Amino acid sequence: MNKSSKSLAMGAVIALCVAMVVWTGIGYNTLSLYAAPVTEEFGIGRTQFMSCLTAIALLNSLGQMFLFGTLAEKLGTRRYFIICCILGTVGFAIQAFSQNFPMLLAGTIILGCGMPGLSITMANLVVDKWFKKNQTQMCSYAQTASAVGGIVFSAIWGILIANLGWRIPFMITVAIAAVSTIAIMFIYKGDPDDLGVAPMFADEAPAADEAVADAPAEAVSGLTFAEAVKSPKFYMQILCFFLAGATTYGVFNQLALFASDSGAAAIAGTIVSVALIAQAVGMMVLSPIADKAGVKWLVLIALVALIAGCAIVFVTGGQLNVPLLYVVGACVGFSTAGSQMPMGAAVREAFGSRDFGKILGIMVGVVSLGASAGPMIMSAFYDIFGNYQLGLIVMMVASAAYILMMFPATAKAYKD
Repeated sequence: MNKSSKSLAMGAVIALCVAMVVWTGIGYNTLSLYAAPVTEEFGIGRTQFMSCLTAIALLNSLGQMFLFGTLAEKLGTRRYFIICCILGTVGFAIQAFSQNFPMLLAGTIILGCGMPGLSITMANLVVDKWFKKNQTQMCSYAQTASAVGGIVFSAIWGILIANLGWRIPFMITVAIAAVSTIAIMFIYKGDPDDLGVAPMFADEAPAADEAVADAPAEAVSGLTFAEAVKSPKFYMQILCFFLAGATTYGVFNQLALFASDSGAAAIAGTIVSVALIAQAVGMMVLSPIADKAGVKWLVLIALVALIAGCAIVFVTGGQLNVPLLYVVGACVGFSTAGSQMPMGAAVREAFGSRDFGKILGIMVGVVSLGASAGPMIMSAFYDIFGNYQLGLIVMMVASAAYILMMFPATAKAYKD
């Protein structure tokens, strides 16, 4: 590993962190804060506004499942990354200057088209190309940047919206996104193959339990996409990651409602902030475990935290005091590390790196679908039965199933 490779690799990681802070942390994570002023100004219902968030999630999910791998391969990782940055910036700009709901929705659609390349999928792909060791830890930096961006800027943007109206912070977001796009063009130079340098740690000997192979061979080992879809492990991982999104985000999105049901609506935002802080901590703490012991142990620890949080709500009948609300928020936030972080490592452990981007895109899309379905499932239980009790049982059972299935789902499916 030479100095040039190290600086280029770290530049790639910095570019990923910038993208995650700007388009996920500042941009996407704060969109719900605009609901009240936008619906009032445009004279639309909250359901219409929330359909914008649904559109982003759907376009992101479909893009990652069916287009991400192909576009990254055809356009090249750097070019696709920058195009998505531009799409995200243009989408924010149209939203900021929109005068009606159709214009707002148009900006949302453009933003949604760029989101597949501004998500953890891109981070996994870039890290997989630049690092042959500690990949999960490198990805955790980008994911943590997103969480920190959400924690900090949600509070700041809330104050700005309350005092200056919704357009000013939106315009600031556009300016930050535009500057960040230019910065990323300079910071992220491309992939190792494009630049004629070796990835970081490519010259180190393989671990004792891995097949002995030189670094170039390792970089292209594994199953093709066509071979992977014939493996039962492929479909097992699809089920695992659907459950990952449905369980963690199904409960996460109820945290504010847990507070409201407990008569503590005033601190709902603080509880969500605590959950996001716990999410960041979980990513930093659990990533070395995945790199050293395997991603299945990361999932085990993270989902046990979710089960613990659900159990507290279940035992108290949804009537929690303030300290318990914070404990539940921390447990649930910590558990979300078990939905986003395992994907890259799980795909790499089971299927190798040959068609990593294409397979990963499917798994990330599945997590997004699960994350979209989970909150609706929990809400349906509440609407039908008047409480979350049965929904909590379902989430705990599904979490246990996810934990158990990850052990066979991440076993190596190919021979070197």
